[in-house]
Amino acid sequence: MRWFTKVKQILTAGNTAFCETMEDQGREPVFAYCFTRQLPGDDAGAFHGGDSWYTFETLNRCWRPFTGIDYELALRMADYFANFVRSGDPNGKDLPIWTGYSRAAPLVMEWGEQVGMITNIVPEALRERIDSSLGCM
Repeated sequence: MRWFTKVKQILTAGNTAFCETMEDQGREPVFAYCFTRQLPGDDAGAFHGGDSWYTFETLNRCWRPFTGIDYELALRMADYFANFVRSGDPNGKDLPIWTGYSRAAPLVMEWGEQVGMITNIVPEALRERIDSSLGCM
C-alpha cells in the first residue's frame, strides 16, 4: 500500500470521528467532503491542502498545468463554500445535492474527476483503533 493511501485512510477516519462526534452532540448536519482530484504536474496525487487552490479559485497563481476540468471543479467548490457561508447549507442551483453525514447515511461529497456523494468507508481495523483511542465513536 502506498504511503498516501495510508494517510488518506487516517484522514478519512479522523473526519469520520469528527462527523460522528458532531452527530452525537446534536450538531447536524455536518457537510463532509473528500478531495480526490489528482493534481496535474507530478505524481503526488490528491493530497492534504491540494484543494486550497480550488477552494479559493487561485489556480492561476500556481505552477501546475491546470485544465478545464480543474477550473470547473474550482467554480463548483467555491459555489458550495459561498452557499454554506451565506446560509449554512452548501446546496444551490446547478450543483449536485450535498447531504449531511450521518451514521445511518455515511456519505461525503467527492470533489475530483466526478462531483457527487460517495460512501465514506473506513477500514474496520482502523475504525477500531480510533474508537479505542478516542472513545468518541
